[in-house]
Amino acid sequence: MKTATTRAKVGVDLWIAVSVLSVASSCPVDAADDLVVSVVASCEAMLKEYCPGAYGFRITEPGVFVAGPSPERRARNGQAVETPLFALARRALADPANSSVACPMLGPIPGTRETITVNIKDKTLVLKGEAGTLDSRCGGSIDTLAKLFKAADATMRRHYPVPFR
Repeated sequence: MKTATTRAKVGVDLWIAVSVLSVASSCPVDAADDLVVSVVASCEAMLKEYCPGAYGFRITEPGVFVAGPSPERRARNGQAVETPLFALARRALADPANSSVACPMLGPIPGTRETITVNIKDKTLVLKGEAGTLDSRCGGSIDTLAKLFKAADATMRRHYPVPFR
């Protein structure tokens, strides 16, 4: 009887482990080579659920995105085709002029700020601005970075639910 119970428990444990692995393999998990673009915004004068990007937005090069989660643990997942965004991100990361980009923490309008972070392997680029416009005080290859900033903001706004519920 004890052997049958043990076998049944092992079978259930094995089934749970396989189920967890199956779900994990279908979830977007960053591999070391994935290009990731993240957007976070702050809008001091409005409720967070009406501020695009307030709970964060993240998209990986295959086009898998996540908006949120909100404090209530709500998130929106999806699949997008954003070829121009990823090409601009790769170009910006490859340009040596962008290796020491340093954007000011505070923007020209107090309480509003948008931060776009681009990661791949051991390279990270952090840009700041607002509403799709790069802060011109960031430095680097301004034309490429401004296009990247605008493309990341547009992608986020296309897929981010407002209000966030």
